[in-house]
Amino acid sequence: MDVLPDDVLLEIFDFHLKRTEDMDAWHTLIHVCRRWRHLVLSSSRRLNLRIFCTDKRPVQKMLDIWPPFPLVVWNSLGVLVHEDDIIAALEHPDRVCEIGFDISSETLESLSVAMEVPFPELKTLEIKLDDRLGRELFLPDTFLGGFTPRLRSLDLDGIPFSTVHKLLSSASDLVRLSIWDVPIYEYVSPEEIATCLSSMTRLESMYIGFRHPRHYRHPEGRHPSPRPRTVLPALTYFGFKCPQGAVGYLEDLMACLDAPLLGDVDIINTYSPFDAEEIDWLIQVHVGSSSEFLPHPSPLSLSKRFDAPVSKFRDTMCLDVLPLPRRFCISKVL
Repeated sequence: MDVLPDDVLLEIFDFHLKRTEDMDAWHTLIHVCRRWRHLVLSSSRRLNLRIFCTDKRPVQKMLDIWPPFPLVVWNSLGVLVHEDDIIAALEHPDRVCEIGFDISSETLESLSVAMEVPFPELKTLEIKLDDRLGRELFLPDTFLGGFTPRLRSLDLDGIPFSTVHKLLSSASDLVRLSIWDVPIYEYVSPEEIATCLSSMTRLESMYIGFRHPRHYRHPEGRHPSPRPRTVLPALTYFGFKCPQGAVGYLEDLMACLDAPLLGDVDIINTYSPFDAEEIDWLIQVHVGSSSEFLPHPSPLSLSKRFDAPVSKFRDTMCLDVLPLPRRFCISKVL
């Protein structure tokens, strides 16, 4: 290996680090010899070197030892073991590129005190609330400084929509968006969601689902007046959690959107009992009689796949504002 030039070694290192899921794999390389150590540490951007910070690691000590590489901040599932270690990493907002939390709302509120400034390098944000008691979450408008210009992937599970409204409105660079199991405490209109999406011209994948079917019903039982559609020019996938009574909400939401490249649509029903009449109506409106049962790759669900002609999708309830998708799938999680 000593005869190999630096550029060849870097190609080998880069290939190795991209194939492994271990974010600490570069640690092994720098302990082989002095040359490798210098080459790796001086090529941190090329090799995408990051410091993996968790609540089970001595983060402050790690920050004192290593060069100022980007930080990935995760916590152990469910509970923070050492909250101070997470806070130590969050105190370097200009270096944090990825955050992944699986915590309670009370813990998130506590951590949010250290997250009221902009995180200009943040590209991935995943937050899952583990709140079985249904405690309402309160986050300040200053969460992440209310501005995430470089965020590309956002995955929220159990987060109230109202607490991230400002954050979503500023995420103009977003490519992937998942808002799952939203426990909203007040009605959120399809128009409000569409407005939040209006700046996301690079968005390619979007999944939306609320926790309870009552959240899909307009409080006054009437549809708001028409508004200009939000154009999502890069969107290719759309998924929607569709419990009982949500088909009308889906119709209103899709009427607010224009996605010329949309190719895959998943309508997922997780509500029990299965509202067969409503879902069958949705099927008939969109694909007529051209449908057949096909096994879903996951044993937890059943899917329907549709290969209807283009004419079957014209003048439909929600897809009339969208092009013909390559795949239209309705799933029931058992």
